Amino acid sequence: MEMPGLDYDWTFVLHDAEAVRSWSVAIAETTLSALAAGTSVEAWMSTFAQIRCAQIVAAWQSALPEPFRDKVALVQLGSAARREDLLGSDLDHAVLASDEDSAAAVVPHLYTFIRVMSSVLCPPCEGFVMATNPRWIGTEASWQTRVQQYLSYPDWDHARYLFMLMDSRVYGRAREWDEVVLPVRAAIRSSSFLGWEMAHLGIRGTVGLGPFRRMVLDQVGERKVFSVKERFVAPMIHAIRLLAITTGVNRLSTRERCADLAAAGVLTESEATEVMAAVSFGWSLRLRSHAKAVLEGNPMRDWVEGGRLTQEDQAELREHLRVAKELEHMVCRRFPKPR
Repeated sequence: MEMPGLDYDWTFVLHDAEAVRSWSVAIAETTLSALAAGTSVEAWMSTFAQIRCAQIVAAWQSALPEPFRDKVALVQLGSAARREDLLGSDLDHAVLASDEDSAAAVVPHLYTFIRVMSSVLCPPCEGFVMATNPRWIGTEASWQTRVQQYLSYPDWDHARYLFMLMDSRVYGRAREWDEVVLPVRAAIRSSSFLGWEMAHLGIRGTVGLGPFRRMVLDQVGERKVFSVKERFVAPMIHAIRLLAITTGVNRLSTRERCADLAAAGVLTESEATEVMAAVSFGWSLRLRSHAKAVLEGNPMRDWVEGGRLTQEDQAELREHLRVAKELEHMVCRRFPKPR
């Protein structure tokens, strides 16, 4: 499929609100038209990933003065690293620096990078998983020290950070970043405790399906909403990531991880197909919500109002939530608390 691009001098993007708004509306309209015409959300994501990556590279280069470009490397985290970004996906990222002076000096320019990306439908991470947070910037040595501290005291917060590093993609300095993340992958694979933490503290009880197959709704102001990301998509992505790491699957995308888990016998072919159908439906719900918000001039949210879902969507959502709940139960059985 084709999508409208945003092709102009990125140095001045913050001063060209009209062009950005026109592009935002155009891509939101294209998105809704494509989905209504039967385009799969994965096909949409594949095309959008090319646009988003080009935007990130252009914004990064325009925000950073020339002297820094060889001294710091951008690390994409989360959905961007998996190439699963939607219109309103957060800008999760880290920085790997060649030396401590560069790591300190580049921070003011990172704020410019974040503002530029926010202007093109890529908002700052609400959880502050960004390189302006000292936790997510450093040299190879400081990253390794940080990782060892997390592994030495793997409480839930530290375990979460370690798992976040497993969804990462670096621009440059790949060998140095491998020295940071490969030991983490090995540690997670060999630690029954880290597996239990993710399964029981990160995934268990998060799928939004209650007794009698009722959707669990959250209260936002006066609205009853279903949190598509937190109660549906994220638990499945986290479960598949946990199974992938502990099985030795090194790929990043959720679909590739599912396929490899099926090939390894961790999931049956039927289970892998059902899980990906559920994840895709969740992506589609979020994407439609994002696109409609752009057109209405509203903030993009990762929830939908329960009363605004069609009966068809509600029925399909409940069926996919059943799959998500079964996956949740599976990982909890697979990773019991170590004795």
